[in-house]
Order: sequence, then structure tokens, then C-alpha cells
Amino acid sequence: MTILLESTLNAIRPAGPEIYAQALGRHDTLTKPAGSLCRLEPLGAQLAASYGTPTPTITGKAIAVFAANHDNDDEGVSAYPQAVTAQMVINFLAGGAAINALAKVAGARLLIVDTGVKADLPDHPTLLERKVRWGARNFLHARALTEAEAMAAIEACIDTAIRQLDAGANLLAAGDMGIATTTTTGYYLAAAANRTPAILDGSITTAAALLATGFAPSTRHFLIASHASHEAAHRVQLEQLGLEPLPDLQLRLGEGSGAAVAMPLVEAAARVLAEMSTFEGASGSRGMGE
Repeated sequence: MTILLESTLNAIRPAGPEIYAQALGRHDTLTKPAGSLCRLEPLGAQLAASYGTPTPTITGKAIAVFAANHDNDDEGVSAYPQAVTAQMVINFLAGGAAINALAKVAGARLLIVDTGVKADLPDHPTLLERKVRWGARNFLHARALTEAEAMAAIEACIDTAIRQLDAGANLLAAGDMGIATTTTTGYYLAAAANRTPAILDGSITTAAALLATGFAPSTRHFLIASHASHEAAHRVQLEQLGLEPLPDLQLRLGEGSGAAVAMPLVEAAARVLAEMSTFEGASGSRGMGE
């Protein structure tokens, strides 16, 4: 285990149940019928527990899309050739992909991270070069990554999250891009170590989250399931994590698209707790809305 990974794991603590309860209790004092915002209320309480305050505030949002090739494409498991990975990264950098449009809607800063694309990519202000190797190996015939390569990939993801946090984000989300892709690693551990909620996308990022909770089970407290992917395995993964997805749009694109769509909902849950008046403060009636 590397020093960076060890220090990250040592910093992870459970989110506070006391503040979670305080936030739920605060919902009962707000100018609305009790429970009327349904799932936004426990979501807001989760944010409160993550940030350590019953009135959570989102100061910045960031999405990282991790890109890499995977040589198990040699087995004919994908409808697209591996060259599409680099082509899509170029599209991200040019602002022409779905995640670019959705990140703008969410008001999130987008960062593309090359952890293993089988191409030389151009310098670009939104591209972070962290290539571990030129594509993961075909895991039917060899380890996709050696232990040293896997640790380097985890460190690259930790470093990515820290960069985004240092730039002012306190709500993170990850996505993936890669023909025959498998997983991204380390990002959610860094989020949990910094008491920062992180939104999952589809099956691939959720696989990374499962690995993260294997390292540190308390990481789960900081995870938010953006949606239920069209892929059947995704629901099984979410059940393992004990997470209930937000809107079920049956998305299956990747790129962090589902997480970006969910970001405004997550921010709405925070704003309700932080900005709504209480009955006492508004001198309102508890019969409101009944």
C-alpha cells in the first residue's frame, strides 16, 4: 500500500448520525407539511452529515471523466473499435459530448483524466495526463493491471479528487470513457477522506465504489446513487451498497451523464435545508398545505 493511499484511508471517518438526525428534525420545522419533499429530505440529511452541519451548502461542483482502453476488446465484447476512446476524449475536449452539455446544466467544472488511453492526446486545460499504461491487458489472459499499476491508478484518482477539492468543489462526481471499459479506482476514497459527497454514475463507477468500500466501509456514507442504469448488474451493485437511486431514467451512456443530471437534485436537497424558513421564523401556520 502506498503512503498516499494509506493516509487517505486513515482520514476516512463515518458521517455523523447526530447531524443526520438534526437535519431530518429541521425538515419538520420548515414551512411545508412534514415529509412533503419525500426523498429530498433524507438526501439533504445525508449531505448535512457529510459536511458536518444541519444547513449544508454546496460551494462548487466538479465532474471527472476517467478514460482508458482495455485489451479485452480483443474478445469482441464491444460494438466499437478501441480507437473510439481517443476520438471521444477529443470530443470531450472540444465540448461536443453529452457530458459537456450536462455538466453545463449542472454548473459543474469538467475534468478529463487520461489513465490509459492508447493514443497520444493533445495538451488541453481540461485534460489531466495520468496514463498508467497504454490500455489495460486482456484479463482473460493476464492481470489487467499489475499491483504496482493498480496502485498508480488509485493514486491518480485520489490526486484528481484532491485537485478538484482544492479548486473549490465540495460535490464530486465521476464518469468513465473507454471501449471495453472495466473500472476507475481511488476517487471515492479521496472524497470520503475529505468528507465530500460523491455522486455515482452507472455500473462502471459503481464497481469502483464497491472496491472503495472494500478498502474503507465508511466510504459508503458519502456516496449518492444518481440513477439506475439500463444494465441489470447496476441494480445488484446498488443493493450491495445499500443505495437507492434517484430518478430511474434507464440511462446507459456513461461519461458521468447520469451523475450530471442528478447534480441539480442534490443541490436542491441542500438548498432546502439551508435556505427555507422555519415556521417560527416565518410566523406561519403548521396547517400550511394541509
